[in-house]
Amino acid sequence: MRYRHVFLPTLLLAIIFVAAKGVLVWRQFEAGPYFSTLVAVSAEDILFALAIGGLAAVALRVTANRPRLQRASWFMFLGLCALAGVYAVANVGVMRMLGYPLNARMFALAGRVKDLRSSLTEHCDVGLVIGMSAAVAVFVAASHRRLRVSPGRKSRVALAAIAVLWMVGGFVLRAQPLPDSWVRRAGKSPHREMLVSLATRLLFDRRAELVTPFPESYLNDFKPAAQRGRPALPQFAVPPRNVLMIVLESTAAKYMSLYGSRYDTTPNLVAESSHAIVFDHAYAHVGYTFCSRMPLLYSAYPGLPWAFSPLAGQTMPKGLGMLMKERGARTAFFSAADPEWDSLLYVAQDAGLDDVRGPAELGGRMASSWGTEDGIIIDGLIRWIDADRSRPFLAIAWTDQTHDPYTLAADTKPIDFLAGAKPPYAENLNRYLNAVRQADRHLGRLFAALRERGLADDTLVVITGDHGEAFGDPHDVIGHGGGLFEENLHVPLMFWNPRLFPTGRRLPQVGGHVDINPTLAHMLGIEPPANWQGASLFSPDHPGRVYLLADLAGYQFGLTDGHYKYIYNFSDAYERLYDLTQDADERCDLSAQHPEIAGQMRARVSAFVHAEEEFQKAAVPARR
Repeated sequence: MRYRHVFLPTLLLAIIFVAAKGVLVWRQFEAGPYFSTLVAVSAEDILFALAIGGLAAVALRVTANRPRLQRASWFMFLGLCALAGVYAVANVGVMRMLGYPLNARMFALAGRVKDLRSSLTEHCDVGLVIGMSAAVAVFVAASHRRLRVSPGRKSRVALAAIAVLWMVGGFVLRAQPLPDSWVRRAGKSPHREMLVSLATRLLFDRRAELVTPFPESYLNDFKPAAQRGRPALPQFAVPPRNVLMIVLESTAAKYMSLYGSRYDTTPNLVAESSHAIVFDHAYAHVGYTFCSRMPLLYSAYPGLPWAFSPLAGQTMPKGLGMLMKERGARTAFFSAADPEWDSLLYVAQDAGLDDVRGPAELGGRMASSWGTEDGIIIDGLIRWIDADRSRPFLAIAWTDQTHDPYTLAADTKPIDFLAGAKPPYAENLNRYLNAVRQADRHLGRLFAALRERGLADDTLVVITGDHGEAFGDPHDVIGHGGGLFEENLHVPLMFWNPRLFPTGRRLPQVGGHVDINPTLAHMLGIEPPANWQGASLFSPDHPGRVYLLADLAGYQFGLTDGHYKYIYNFSDAYERLYDLTQDADERCDLSAQHPEIAGQMRARVSAFVHAEEEFQKAAVPARR
């Protein structure tokens, strides 16, 4: 067997890589593949195929005098090619679902892989299955002796020249779009991305060194709630007795009519806003469910991409549930997802939420592999309230059907929200909008149940989203976790109580999830723990800024003050600055026009990273 025999399998592997990227380009633009885009997004894949072939050629040459070892090397090479081919085809579905190639960070954040089943099935079609099977068949056939051929020298030189020209042209074309464009992301070799991210995660210190100097005063943004002013609130002279927090999974303010969306998705929340305070600029800090648990349950930032809490191992602050228990309240956590997912059961109970109920306890039909139907979780919450009305209560309910694949219950009649329009990912978007309206219907049932039981005036209901959801408009991001744009992190925040808010108000205050518990403590007259990191939204010295994180495709940091949004991509070394008052869709980067503002924002991000690392160092190691 000669080392030149690797030429044909290497050529076949490169063809599979290019074909997979061709399907991806065609599906993205839905008007047939554009040759220049195909060249741009497949250059790195061809380089990876050549690298595999080169290593195999070296192995065959080195083992030329050891036939058994050479034969083993040959079949290992073909097996590796088959595996790489399958992964290249599978990446088409991954890119359609996430907008990024898979990497080790995603696996670390995914929790139990079996929960992904519904989303994976939704994005895996017959074509992908056929393509993956064909990739295996190609290299099974290549193992036959008759296919151990090597083209002539002229053919090899010609094909090598084409590959070099393709790669050079591709890298030049890929350098033209912006760093956060779809072409740049699709142009990454999924194989290299996985290998590099695994090596980085396992072998290297993954900490990002943000060395921008900052004034000491910038650390004032991170003073704990206990050190901030809390003036008396006249309208809360008689605080509410009970608190309900409803966390809507993957629900972006962008797609809610409560926040001016053109889609009529939240008629009940719009109607009930006349008995509520609605915060126009509320944000999740990170676009992941498990990260949002930290600020919502403990008023603690989620941590940092290389040390998300509680994974850093520290003891968390007291949760609001613990404080309410100390005042005689009963507490509960209702999860549409399995509470065993990613230690959710432990985290909820550690935060003082004693009665944790998931799909097994709630009963009823599972909406998807992710969790149960939203109507079932609201029914369970109402039953729990009815079980004992003699004591005050605090309950948090976390819905699920607005998570991909955006399932609808049998009693939900779908609406054509798009009315013939074809925005990006139109089918998914329409299902999502229906899921949001379905959740709104169940919230209407909850408000009605509280009124029927005479509990409305004594119950403060907080509505928020754990993070947003993106559908390729106005930016090339989809799903959640991958960006810091408004559609990723701008979430609803509504405080409802007919007695406290008889006319309803909208407030421009900028706040994040970390501020919700301090705000509730302020309204209830509870002294906040010294290590809560947020501040009451009614506090006169609230910083008026929210700090943001992402790490799906590299480390990103950001902040917003409601006027400006700043994004700093540490991994790809670029920054963005947007004026949200003039450019709500974040299309016009002003970082070059206003370097002084971008510099101040960068310094504040550096202060945030410094403060968060100091917070983690000061925390007491957790006992498990």
